[in-house]
Amino acid sequence: MLLALGLATPAAGAAAAGTMVVAAPMHKDNGFFAQSGGYEYPAVLALTAASLTLGGPGQLSLDAALGHKANQPWMRAAGIAAIPAAATLVFKRRNAALALASATVPAAETGGGKPHQSTAA
Repeated sequence: MLLALGLATPAAGAAAAGTMVVAAPMHKDNGFFAQSGGYEYPAVLALTAASLTLGGPGQLSLDAALGHKANQPWMRAAGIAAIPAAATLVFKRRNAALALASATVPAAETGGGKPHQSTAA
């Protein structure tokens, strides 16, 4: 919504780019092209959001109307610099959660081990 309004463009663009940087690898097993469910579309969205972060809003934006108080050059650099760090944090937390989930799944649910027997008589 902030990107559409042109408000706080550096923060909004960096947030959108960071989200798509995390979303793109979820589709990597399907290849590149979006037609087969690949990562093309999230990658294009990430690059577009990063471009808006660096390029800033246009003259017909709320940032321009408010005198660019939430659109300073240092904010653009900080937003772009935060994307890799935030994405790395999300990837590490996701991998840890997946590892924990796979370690706690009972053997019968994963296809290994013996099925559970009912103890009710």
